[in-house]
Amino acid sequence: MRNLMTVFWFTFKSYAKHKAYIITTAGLVVIVGVMLSWPRIGALLDMGGNDDAESSEKVAIVGEDGAAELFIEGFDGTEYIFEDVYLSKEQALAAVESGEYKQVIFLDSPAAYTRITENLPLNDTFGTRFNALMKKRYQLRQMLSFGATRAQAAEVLEMTPAATVEFTASGKNQAERFWNVYIMLFVLYFAIMLYGQMIASSVATEKSSRAMEVLITATDTKDLMFGKVLGTSAAGLLQLSLTLGGMFLAFRANATYHEPDGVISGMFNMSASIFGFAVVFFLLGFLLYAFVYAAFASFVSRMEELNNAVLPATLVYVFSFVGVMFSMATGNMDSFLMAVCSFVPFTSPLAMFARIALTSVPAWQIALSVGVLTLSVLGMGYMATLIYRVGVLMYGARLKPGVIIRQLRMIARLR
Repeated sequence: MRNLMTVFWFTFKSYAKHKAYIITTAGLVVIVGVMLSWPRIGALLDMGGNDDAESSEKVAIVGEDGAAELFIEGFDGTEYIFEDVYLSKEQALAAVESGEYKQVIFLDSPAAYTRITENLPLNDTFGTRFNALMKKRYQLRQMLSFGATRAQAAEVLEMTPAATVEFTASGKNQAERFWNVYIMLFVLYFAIMLYGQMIASSVATEKSSRAMEVLITATDTKDLMFGKVLGTSAAGLLQLSLTLGGMFLAFRANATYHEPDGVISGMFNMSASIFGFAVVFFLLGFLLYAFVYAAFASFVSRMEELNNAVLPATLVYVFSFVGVMFSMATGNMDSFLMAVCSFVPFTSPLAMFARIALTSVPAWQIALSVGVLTLSVLGMGYMATLIYRVGVLMYGARLKPGVIIRQLRMIARLR
């Protein structure tokens, strides 16, 4: 244990005291702080600046006098300025091209219109809202033509069902939890991609410099491997924790500016139980892949071989990530595939956490998944130690799977 802690602290301090590490960490904290404080900064910069009319988009309505007034009321604010104008199709195209109007809309009939715009965004909220207003306008006219009063028609059109949703004791609202899962999966993805490579580089660098010949005689390979992986992981997790901590503090300081944005708010509004599961599965998943990267890095004798060596580990995680994200997108979290992936160590950090957050999972399944994952971390650490020992004994030789298996069997018999 003493040797393990010595290797751990030496590895951790070698990263934590490095100028590049300190500068990168500080830079990440500042960047995320500025990004989440940008709504406040923008509000301060706008003080005394442009008024609402200048920042609003001008939309021209052609074809019916007074129609602009209805759309002004429907859009409820100064985000868009609607004007009744008289333009030909050519004039409308020129007006949009020159920037005089953001859009020009021709009311061809009560149930049809032509919209002239420069670019149509992926999330066309304007089109959705305008279609709803056109539909409401058409229905109002039809109801008035059938003899209903304007008050009666308005009452029918503005009716909103008073819906009450009650959940069972273990029920979940996927809409509320989606962004919790989304951010956790992405954080784990980038952590494994970035710090897994860092762990692999650390192991491969020692082998390429033959420093392990000195280290292997001074301490046991188990202490060396566990100390190096845990020390590097601690340095990476410290950097990640400071970055996420900076994000959370910046969000809390600017929470009122993010209230209209449900996405940003949803990322940080996480219940204590979900946060606890996120920490457990994040740490276990991170450590599992950390040992996997260390094991694959033990195969190489030169740094040039490192990228090809760790590629299988990278592909396994990428496929797991894509599979879980696809299930989240379709909302099918209780499929047979997701259930199986919840107990496979390489996929359970993603699959089981997503199921816990978005659906109801029996307690025994959670306990089994955590137990299997914990044992897998320890087993993978032991396996990485043996592979590292084989790599030291066969330095310079090309390690093929058959050779590695024979050497591992030999080591097992000697033990």
